[in-house]
Amino acid sequence: MFGVDRFGPLRERPFRLLWLAWTGSSVGDTLIPVALAFAVIEIHGGALGFGIVLGCRTVTLGVSTVVGGVWADRLPRRAVMIAADLLRFGTESVTAVLLLEGTAHVWQLAVLQSLAGIGAGFFTPAWTALLPQAVSARNLQKANALLSMSRSATNIFGPVVSAAIVATAGAGWCFAVDAASFLVSVGFVTSTRVAAHVPAVRQRFLHDVADGWREVRRHRWLTAGFLGFALGNVGIGIYLVLGPFVTNEQLGGKVAWGLILAAIPVGGLLGGIIAYRIRPEHPVATAFAIWSLCA
Repeated sequence: MFGVDRFGPLRERPFRLLWLAWTGSSVGDTLIPVALAFAVIEIHGGALGFGIVLGCRTVTLGVSTVVGGVWADRLPRRAVMIAADLLRFGTESVTAVLLLEGTAHVWQLAVLQSLAGIGAGFFTPAWTALLPQAVSARNLQKANALLSMSRSATNIFGPVVSAAIVATAGAGWCFAVDAASFLVSVGFVTSTRVAAHVPAVRQRFLHDVADGWREVRRHRWLTAGFLGFALGNVGIGIYLVLGPFVTNEQLGGKVAWGLILAAIPVGGLLGGIIAYRIRPEHPVATAFAIWSLCA
Protein backbone atom coordinates (compact mmCIF):
# COMPACT_ATOMS: atom_id res chain seq x y z
CA MET A 1 0.00 0.00 0.00
CA PHE A 2 1.19 3.52 -0.73
CA GLY A 3 1.52 5.83 2.22
CA VAL A 4 0.17 9.35 1.96
CA ASP A 5 3.75 10.67 1.81
CA ARG A 6 4.32 8.76 -1.41
CA PHE A 7 1.82 11.05 -3.13
CA GLY A 8 3.88 14.10 -2.25
CA PRO A 9 3.87 15.44 -5.84
CA LEU A 10 0.06 15.70 -5.78
CA ARG A 11 0.29 18.02 -2.79
CA GLU A 12 1.89 20.59 -5.06
CA ARG A 13 -0.96 22.40 -6.84
CA PRO A 14 0.78 23.10 -10.19
CA PHE A 15 1.72 19.44 -10.59
CA ARG A 16 -1.71 18.29 -9.43
CA LEU A 17 -3.36 20.33 -12.17
CA LEU A 18 -0.94 19.08 -14.82
CA TRP A 19 -1.47 15.52 -13.63
CA LEU A 20 -5.24 15.94 -13.96
CA ALA A 21 -4.76 17.41 -17.45
CA TRP A 22 -2.48 14.52 -18.43
CA THR A 23 -4.78 11.87 -16.99
CA GLY A 24 -7.91 13.43 -18.47
CA SER A 25 -6.55 13.52 -22.01
CA SER A 26 -4.96 10.08 -21.57
CA VAL A 27 -8.37 8.56 -20.90
CA GLY A 28 -9.55 9.76 -24.30
CA ASP A 29 -6.31 8.88 -26.09
CA THR A 30 -6.46 5.25 -24.97
CA LEU A 31 -9.73 4.81 -26.87
CA ILE A 32 -8.17 5.72 -30.22
CA PRO A 33 -5.90 2.76 -31.18
CA VAL A 34 -8.81 0.30 -31.27
CA ALA A 35 -11.31 2.83 -32.63
CA LEU A 36 -9.03 4.01 -35.45
CA ALA A 37 -8.18 0.47 -36.59
CA PHE A 38 -11.81 -0.63 -36.77
CA ALA A 39 -12.90 2.69 -38.29
CA VAL A 40 -10.58 1.89 -41.22
CA ILE A 41 -11.85 -1.69 -41.34
CA GLU A 42 -15.46 -0.49 -41.41
CA ILE A 43 -14.83 1.83 -44.37
CA HIS A 44 -12.98 -1.02 -46.15
CA GLY A 45 -9.63 0.74 -46.07
CA GLY A 46 -7.66 -2.47 -45.57
CA ALA A 47 -4.26 -2.91 -43.96
CA LEU A 48 -2.66 -0.60 -46.53
CA GLY A 49 -5.12 2.16 -45.70
CA PHE A 50 -4.58 1.73 -41.99
CA GLY A 51 -0.81 1.74 -42.52
CA ILE A 52 -1.10 5.01 -44.45
CA VAL A 53 -3.16 6.60 -41.69
CA LEU A 54 -0.74 5.52 -38.96
CA GLY A 55 2.25 6.44 -41.12
CA CYS A 56 0.95 9.96 -41.69
CA ARG A 57 0.46 10.46 -37.97
CA THR A 58 3.88 9.00 -37.13
CA VAL A 59 5.76 11.14 -39.66
CA THR A 60 4.09 14.39 -38.61
CA LEU A 61 4.54 13.49 -34.96
CA GLY A 62 8.25 12.89 -35.43
CA VAL A 63 8.88 16.06 -37.44
CA SER A 64 6.71 18.30 -35.27
CA THR A 65 8.33 17.00 -32.08
CA VAL A 66 11.65 18.43 -33.31
CA VAL A 67 9.98 21.70 -34.28
CA GLY A 68 7.93 21.77 -31.09
CA GLY A 69 11.03 21.24 -28.99
CA VAL A 70 12.53 24.44 -30.41
CA TRP A 71 9.37 26.49 -29.98
CA ALA A 72 8.80 25.18 -26.46
CA ASP A 73 11.96 27.08 -25.53
CA ARG A 74 10.86 30.23 -27.35
CA LEU A 75 7.20 30.55 -26.42
CA PRO A 76 5.23 30.27 -23.14
CA ARG A 77 4.93 26.54 -22.62
CA ARG A 78 1.39 26.63 -21.28
CA ALA A 79 0.28 28.49 -24.39
CA VAL A 80 1.90 25.87 -26.63
CA MET A 81 0.16 23.09 -24.73
CA ILE A 82 -3.23 24.80 -24.88
CA ALA A 83 -2.91 25.47 -28.62
CA ALA A 84 -1.89 21.85 -29.23
CA ASP A 85 -4.86 20.55 -27.24
CA LEU A 86 -7.28 22.82 -29.13
CA LEU A 87 -5.88 21.57 -32.44
CA ARG A 88 -6.42 17.97 -31.37
CA PHE A 89 -9.90 18.82 -30.09
CA GLY A 90 -10.70 20.05 -33.59
CA THR A 91 -9.25 17.04 -35.41
CA GLU A 92 -10.96 14.48 -33.20
CA SER A 93 -14.28 16.34 -33.35
CA VAL A 94 -14.24 16.37 -37.16
CA THR A 95 -13.25 12.69 -37.22
CA ALA A 96 -16.15 11.85 -34.90
CA VAL A 97 -18.64 13.68 -37.13
CA LEU A 98 -17.37 12.00 -40.32
CA LEU A 99 -17.55 8.54 -38.77
CA LEU A 100 -20.95 9.05 -37.16
CA GLU A 101 -22.35 10.35 -40.45
CA GLY A 102 -20.80 7.44 -42.35
CA THR A 103 -18.98 9.72 -44.80
CA ALA A 104 -15.36 9.12 -43.75
CA HIS A 105 -12.67 8.15 -46.27
CA VAL A 106 -9.13 6.93 -45.69
CA TRP A 107 -7.57 10.14 -47.04
CA GLN A 108 -9.64 12.21 -44.61
CA LEU A 109 -8.54 10.09 -41.66
CA ALA A 110 -4.93 10.37 -42.85
CA VAL A 111 -5.10 14.17 -43.00
CA LEU A 112 -6.83 14.47 -39.65
CA GLN A 113 -4.40 12.09 -37.94
CA SER A 114 -1.52 14.06 -39.47
CA LEU A 115 -2.86 17.19 -37.80
CA ALA A 116 -3.38 15.29 -34.55
CA GLY A 117 0.25 14.17 -34.78
CA ILE A 118 1.34 17.79 -35.09
CA GLY A 119 -0.66 18.65 -31.99
CA ALA A 120 0.95 15.82 -30.03
CA GLY A 121 4.38 16.79 -31.38
CA PHE A 122 4.08 20.32 -30.02
CA PHE A 123 2.40 19.31 -26.78
CA THR A 124 4.93 16.73 -25.58
CA PRO A 125 8.12 18.85 -25.56
CA ALA A 126 6.28 21.74 -23.90
CA TRP A 127 4.87 19.35 -21.31
CA THR A 128 8.27 17.78 -20.66
CA ALA A 129 9.88 21.20 -20.21
CA LEU A 130 7.09 22.51 -17.99
CA LEU A 131 7.02 19.55 -15.61
CA PRO A 132 10.21 20.47 -13.65
CA GLN A 133 8.73 23.96 -13.16
CA ALA A 134 5.55 22.48 -11.68
CA VAL A 135 7.07 20.16 -9.07
CA SER A 136 9.93 20.43 -6.60
CA ALA A 137 13.22 18.69 -7.43
CA ARG A 138 12.82 16.21 -4.55
CA ASN A 139 9.48 15.05 -5.97
CA LEU A 140 10.44 15.02 -9.64
CA GLN A 141 11.16 11.29 -9.93
CA LYS A 142 7.99 10.43 -8.01
CA ALA A 143 6.07 12.79 -10.26
CA ASN A 144 7.38 11.04 -13.39
CA ALA A 145 6.61 7.63 -11.93
CA LEU A 146 3.10 8.74 -10.97
CA LEU A 147 2.49 9.98 -14.52
CA SER A 148 3.75 6.68 -15.90
CA MET A 149 1.46 4.71 -13.60
CA SER A 150 -1.51 6.90 -14.52
CA ARG A 151 -0.90 6.41 -18.23
CA SER A 152 -0.44 2.66 -17.80
CA ALA A 153 -3.63 2.40 -15.73
CA THR A 154 -5.69 4.22 -18.37
CA ASN A 155 -4.07 2.08 -21.09
CA ILE A 156 -5.23 -1.07 -19.32
CA PHE A 157 -8.91 -0.15 -19.34
CA GLY A 158 -9.06 2.16 -22.36
CA PRO A 159 -8.73 -0.42 -25.17
CA VAL A 160 -11.35 -2.70 -23.62
CA VAL A 161 -13.76 0.20 -23.13
CA SER A 162 -13.02 1.36 -26.67
CA ALA A 163 -13.75 -2.08 -28.09
CA ALA A 164 -17.07 -2.15 -26.23
CA ILE A 165 -18.01 1.32 -27.52
CA VAL A 166 -17.03 0.42 -31.11
CA ALA A 167 -19.01 -2.81 -30.95
CA THR A 168 -22.15 -1.20 -29.55
CA ALA A 169 -22.20 2.41 -30.75
CA GLY A 170 -19.48 2.87 -33.36
CA ALA A 171 -15.93 4.18 -33.55
CA GLY A 172 -17.09 7.79 -33.93
CA TRP A 173 -18.12 7.98 -30.28
CA CYS A 174 -14.58 7.11 -29.17
CA PHE A 175 -13.28 10.12 -31.09
CA ALA A 176 -16.01 12.28 -29.57
CA VAL A 177 -14.89 11.28 -26.06
CA ASP A 178 -11.26 11.93 -27.01
CA ALA A 179 -12.17 15.41 -28.28
CA ALA A 180 -13.91 16.19 -24.99
CA SER A 181 -10.86 14.99 -23.05
CA PHE A 182 -8.72 17.65 -24.72
CA LEU A 183 -11.09 20.34 -23.48
CA VAL A 184 -10.66 18.92 -19.99
CA SER A 185 -6.90 19.15 -20.44
CA VAL A 186 -7.16 22.77 -21.62
CA GLY A 187 -9.14 23.68 -18.52
CA PHE A 188 -6.55 22.28 -16.11
CA VAL A 189 -3.53 23.61 -18.03
CA THR A 190 -5.11 27.08 -18.14
CA SER A 191 -5.48 26.99 -14.35
CA THR A 192 -1.83 26.00 -13.80
CA ARG A 193 0.50 28.70 -12.52
CA VAL A 194 4.27 28.17 -12.52
CA ALA A 195 7.33 30.37 -12.28
CA ALA A 196 7.92 32.45 -15.39
CA HIS A 197 10.03 30.73 -18.01
CA VAL A 198 12.95 32.72 -19.38
CA PRO A 199 13.02 32.02 -23.14
CA ALA A 200 16.28 30.91 -24.68
CA VAL A 201 18.25 33.44 -26.69
CA ARG A 202 16.72 33.34 -30.15
CA GLN A 203 18.84 32.02 -32.97
CA ARG A 204 18.01 30.76 -36.40
CA PHE A 205 15.64 27.82 -36.29
CA LEU A 206 18.03 25.39 -37.98
CA HIS A 207 20.78 26.53 -35.63
CA ASP A 208 18.59 25.59 -32.66
CA VAL A 209 17.83 22.20 -34.22
CA ALA A 210 21.55 21.64 -34.81
CA ASP A 211 22.25 22.55 -31.17
CA GLY A 212 19.78 19.92 -30.08
CA TRP A 213 21.37 17.30 -32.32
CA ARG A 214 24.84 18.13 -31.02
CA GLU A 215 23.56 17.72 -27.47
CA VAL A 216 22.19 14.29 -28.38
CA ARG A 217 25.49 13.27 -29.97
CA ARG A 218 27.41 14.53 -26.95
CA HIS A 219 25.80 11.81 -24.78
CA ARG A 220 26.51 8.31 -26.07
CA TRP A 221 23.63 6.81 -24.08
CA LEU A 222 21.20 9.28 -25.65
CA THR A 223 22.37 8.51 -29.18
CA ALA A 224 22.09 4.79 -28.46
CA GLY A 225 18.63 5.35 -27.03
CA PHE A 226 17.43 7.13 -30.16
CA LEU A 227 18.70 4.32 -32.37
CA GLY A 228 17.18 1.69 -30.10
CA PHE A 229 13.77 3.33 -30.08
CA ALA A 230 13.93 3.83 -33.86
CA LEU A 231 14.51 0.12 -34.44
CA GLY A 232 11.93 -0.83 -31.85
CA ASN A 233 9.31 1.38 -33.48
CA VAL A 234 9.73 -0.47 -36.78
CA GLY A 235 8.64 -3.71 -35.13
CA ILE A 236 5.92 -2.04 -33.10
CA GLY A 237 4.55 -0.37 -36.24
CA ILE A 238 4.22 -3.68 -38.06
CA TYR A 239 2.52 -5.20 -35.03
CA LEU A 240 0.03 -2.34 -34.65
CA VAL A 241 -0.91 -2.31 -38.34
CA LEU A 242 -1.40 -6.04 -38.84
CA GLY A 243 -2.64 -6.87 -35.34
CA PRO A 244 -6.23 -5.62 -35.64
CA PHE A 245 -6.73 -7.33 -39.03
CA VAL A 246 -5.42 -10.69 -37.81
CA THR A 247 -7.50 -10.35 -34.67
CA ASN A 248 -10.62 -9.37 -36.60
CA GLU A 249 -10.30 -12.36 -38.93
CA GLN A 250 -9.03 -15.08 -36.60
CA LEU A 251 -9.21 -14.17 -32.91
CA GLY A 252 -12.64 -12.73 -32.24
CA GLY A 253 -12.67 -9.14 -33.44
CA LYS A 254 -12.83 -5.84 -31.59
CA VAL A 255 -12.97 -7.05 -27.99
CA ALA A 256 -10.09 -9.46 -28.55
CA TRP A 257 -7.86 -6.70 -29.94
CA GLY A 258 -8.87 -4.48 -27.04
CA LEU A 259 -7.83 -7.18 -24.56
CA ILE A 260 -4.50 -7.70 -26.33
CA LEU A 261 -3.71 -3.98 -26.22
CA ALA A 262 -4.86 -3.79 -22.60
CA ALA A 263 -2.42 -6.53 -21.60
CA ILE A 264 0.60 -4.49 -22.71
CA PRO A 265 0.33 -1.67 -20.13
CA VAL A 266 -0.13 -4.12 -17.25
CA GLY A 267 3.64 -4.51 -17.30
CA GLY A 268 3.98 -0.76 -17.64
CA LEU A 269 1.93 -0.25 -14.50
CA LEU A 270 4.08 -2.72 -12.57
CA GLY A 271 7.20 -0.98 -13.85
CA GLY A 272 5.82 2.38 -12.78
CA ILE A 273 5.17 1.06 -9.26
CA ILE A 274 8.76 -0.21 -9.06
CA ALA A 275 10.15 3.08 -10.40
CA TYR A 276 8.08 4.92 -7.81
CA ARG A 277 9.69 3.02 -4.96
CA ILE A 278 13.36 2.65 -5.92
CA ARG A 279 16.20 4.98 -6.93
CA PRO A 280 18.80 3.12 -9.04
CA GLU A 281 22.30 4.55 -9.09
CA HIS A 282 22.22 4.79 -12.89
CA PRO A 283 18.53 5.39 -13.71
CA VAL A 284 18.85 5.87 -17.48
CA ALA A 285 21.05 2.81 -18.00
CA THR A 286 18.67 0.80 -15.83
CA ALA A 287 15.66 2.03 -17.82
CA PHE A 288 17.21 1.07 -21.17
CA ALA A 289 18.26 -2.33 -19.85
CA ILE A 290 14.72 -3.08 -18.71
CA TRP A 291 13.24 -1.67 -21.92
CA SER A 292 15.27 -4.22 -23.91
CA LEU A 293 12.96 -6.90 -22.48
CA CYS A 294 10.34 -5.64 -24.96
CA ALA A 295 12.14 -7.75 -27.57
